Amino acid sequence: AASDVYKRQVLYNQESKWMSIVFHEQDKELSKILPYLSDLIMGCCNSLSVTSEGSLVGDPMEKSIQQISSWRINNFCENNYQHKDQLSKFHILKRYPFSPEEQRMTNIGTLSLKDDTQLNSMLKQCGENKVDKEIGLVISKGSPEIMLQFFKNVDHNIYKHVVYQATLLGYRILALGAKTCDLRE
Repeated sequence: AASDVYKRQVLYNQESKWMSIVFHEQDKELSKILPYLSDLIMGCCNSLSVTSEGSLVGDPMEKSIQQISSWRINNFCENNYQHKDQLSKFHILKRYPFSPEEQRMTNIGTLSLKDDTQLNSMLKQCGENKVDKEIGLVISKGSPEIMLQFFKNVDHNIYKHVVYQATLLGYRILALGAKTCDLRE
């Protein structure tokens, strides 16, 4: 049962500490891109804004995560993010901000990579056959209890146990989710 959980890393920061625990269906190909997707969600699914001087404004935890993430707000526009490798961009088309009722936030956007082979590889690992220059992507983060309803093929008992154990260790738990989508619909 413990082999169903892939524990990626524990990162420490002055303002907060966070840990990424990723559930998957023991798919070795999918596990190759999980660190990338986790970083994308944590870096781009937030409510931060940038002042004209370039300072981040928003939730302290989101600010500390943004500093750790490989993604940066590009050109002072909260809807444009660029990966530090300069090859990946994420553009937010629709933002559903965090609300206490929903206990999650979601962004819908396009992910584009300058290196077409990198995009092809990533799409194949996600099970996508059709390859475009950009892919539609829904990214979301929220409370583990609410997000669980959106996850397919996750053992609920193991999930709840891991969340409980992480809570006992004093972590603030955020569940992350990503799914490709057709933006023409």
